Amino acid sequence: MKIKILAFVIAHFLASAVQAQGIPDFSFEIQMTPNDIEVNNFDTIYNMECILILQDTINVSRIHVKVGTYNGASNMFNYAFLFDINAGFPGSQSYYRNANTVKLNLGQFSAGNYYYETKLEYISGAMSQPLMWNSWTQ
Repeated sequence: MKIKILAFVIAHFLASAVQAQGIPDFSFEIQMTPNDIEVNNFDTIYNMECILILQDTINVSRIHVKVGTYNGASNMFNYAFLFDINAGFPGSQSYYRNANTVKLNLGQFSAGNYYYETKLEYISGAMSQPLMWNSWTQ
């Protein structure tokens, strides 16, 4: 019995230590797929998809995503997706979840240098630390 309790205490301590080190609650990547729409000879339209891998899905209420042409901007896209609601979006956006993976279609964008910021909002109203990515640096 003492070994089981000790194992629980160690596991709980390790989980707390991991959270204290600032390991993010999620990761994300952006996928850009060329669309068949031809704008002109010099530009391509891409379907942009934000794919998140969540560590936990129990307390998430919203997923905030913004896209801008400079760091911190939201001049291209700014939307808070309600967690597990896959209808009623303002444009060509869509939401799909399979277990801890969430795929968000952000719409269509031309090629360019974009800054992405994603963060989670929890049921308590608290927000995760934002994760950021820049298409130019990749």
